[in-house]
Amino acid sequence: MSETPPAACPGCGDKGRQVPDVTPRSLLDDEARARLDQVSDLRFCRRGDCGVVYFGGGSLGFRTKDLRVPVFQKSHDPERFVCYCFEHTVAVIRDEVRRTGRSAVPDLIATQCKLGRDRCDETNPQGACCLGNVRQVVKAAAAALGKAPARSGGADGGGPDCCAPATARVESEPAGLDPRKARRIGLWSAGGALVAALLSSACCWLPLALIGVGASAAGVAGFFEAYRGWFLGATVLLLGAGFYFVYFRKPRCAPGEACEVPNPRLQRFNRVTLWLATVFVAAFAAFPTYVGVLLGSRTGDAVAAPAEGVTRIYVIEGMTCVGCAEHLRDALRGVSGVAVVDVSYAERRATVTFGSGARVDDAVVLAAIAALGYRPTAQP
Repeated sequence: MSETPPAACPGCGDKGRQVPDVTPRSLLDDEARARLDQVSDLRFCRRGDCGVVYFGGGSLGFRTKDLRVPVFQKSHDPERFVCYCFEHTVAVIRDEVRRTGRSAVPDLIATQCKLGRDRCDETNPQGACCLGNVRQVVKAAAAALGKAPARSGGADGGGPDCCAPATARVESEPAGLDPRKARRIGLWSAGGALVAALLSSACCWLPLALIGVGASAAGVAGFFEAYRGWFLGATVLLLGAGFYFVYFRKPRCAPGEACEVPNPRLQRFNRVTLWLATVFVAAFAAFPTYVGVLLGSRTGDAVAAPAEGVTRIYVIEGMTCVGCAEHLRDALRGVSGVAVVDVSYAERRATVTFGSGARVDDAVVLAAIAALGYRPTAQP
C-alpha cells in the first residue's frame, strides 16, 4: 500500500495541484516512468525556483531532468513552449507583442480548444490548460513595453479553463447566444434571403426555364406572382437579420474566450459572404424589371407585315414580367398561319397578324396562349 501523499512539495513546500495519471506517463522519460508505480496521487509543483515537478506518496517525486520536455514554469529559455498542444513559444508571443502591441495567440488557442483539438493532459506538464500561462507571458511582454497589461485568466490565472469539460465551460460562460452560432445564424439568414429572392422572381424566370425545357408552365407564374410581395418581405427581413448577426450583435463572452476578440479572417469571410449574398439577392429580386433587356425586348417582328392579312387582338391575363411577353411571342410565332406577332406586357395584349389567305382560328391561338399558363380572351 502506498504512503499518504505529502501535504506539500518536498523541494519548496508548495501544495501543488493534482495532475491526471496520463500526464506523467506521457511526459516522463523511460527511466522515470518505470518508477511511477512507486508513487501515488501525483501533484504538480509550479514554483519556478524548485527543481521538483511532480511529487506524491511513496517517493520524493520527479524533477525537471526526468521529463522529456522543458517545464514552462521552471525554465527561462525564451524558446520553450508556453502552449504545448499547439506549440506556441514564449519568444514568438513576445515578438508579436513587440510588433503589434497585442497577441492573437490566446484567441487562437481558445478557438482550437473549443473545437476539441487540445490535449493538455498529455502535452502540458501541469496537466491543465495553458491559457493562464499564455496570458501571463502576454502581460509581461506588454508591461516590458510600457503598455497596458493584458487581461489574465484561464488555468492558473483565473477565469474559465479552455480544457475543462463542456459542462464546466457552460457554467463558466455568461448566458447568451454562442457567438459562433450567432455568426452561423447570420450566414443562414443571408442564405434564406437568397432563396426568398429566388422565389420572389420565380414568377418570371421559372416559366421561362420550364418552357425552355419543354415543360408546361401553366399556373406557375400566377402562383408565384400572388406571393411575390410575401417573398420580397421575407427577403428583406432575412437579409436584415444577416447583417444584424454579422455586423451589429455583440456576443456575450467569458473573459478570454475566443469570441472576445473574434478571428479577423473568420469575420472577413462572413462579411464577404454576406455582401456577395446581398448582390445576388438584389439581382434576383429585381430580375422581373430587367429581364427584357437580357432577352432583347422586341415589340414586333423584324419582318414587315404583309400587305394583306387579318389582324386579331387577344387580351392576356397572368403575365408577370417582360419575359412573359417574350416567350409568348415566340410561342405564337409557331402557330400555323401567323405571320406577325406583337406582345405588349404593359398593355397585357397580343396583336397577331395572319398571313394572306391563311385560316384565322381564334381557338388555336387561345389554346397556344393558355398552354403557357395565361388566361387569354379574343377581342371582338
